Amino acid sequence: MEDTSATRRNRSLRGWPVPARIAFAILTVTFATLSEGCSQYMGTTSASFLRKVREADDPNVRYLAYAKLANPSCYESPEQKAEAVRTLVGSLEKRNEPVASRAVILQTLGALRDSQARDV
Repeated sequence: MEDTSATRRNRSLRGWPVPARIAFAILTVTFATLSEGCSQYMGTTSASFLRKVREADDPNVRYLAYAKLANPSCYESPEQKAEAVRTLVGSLEKRNEPVASRAVILQTLGALRDSQARDV
């Protein structure tokens, strides 16, 4: 025997016409793609991490970018590494980062082992 209650019918797309099903699927995928969680992709290079450090309003995003800059494989040249060190030192000197971010900046500078960062 088939369940024909109103609640069962409303949960299923079977009664919807095909164009409405397609539109619903497109809207669902679009919403999932444009949601907040998908927009936080950071990339894999120092340039993408530094862009997040400079442009992100969310301190949690900047924290992750600071931490990812500690990985030596994200740098393609010594110039990129030097730019990252200058940016990290500048972030420390501004003193507008939360304590956790300042700690990870110091850890990243220690991992990079650049002489420009010794004073901070």
